Amino acid sequence: MSARIKAGDLVMVVKPAVCIGGALGIGYVYQVLDVITHDRAVCVHCGRSHGHVEIALEKEDLGVETWRLQRLDPPAESVTRVTKEEIKA
Repeated sequence: MSARIKAGDLVMVVKPAVCIGGALGIGYVYQVLDVITHDRAVCVHCGRSHGHVEIALEKEDLGVETWRLQRLDPPAESVTRVTKEEIKA
């Protein structure tokens, strides 16, 4: 990954959790509320402690390890901006 994930980034889960494997959660997209480093992160699926990890929070107490995520770049501004002329047409 070229740049670190930060608050406000749009991310997608691209790797499975180590403890459960499989494809659960892969493809899930969310906007990062905050990025924290946690010394005792606990998996919501199996309850296992993962120790020291960096987590991109989706909600105050729910997030995904940053190594499992891919940052999604926003589309080019010219693609997303609608002008008044386009609206009138």
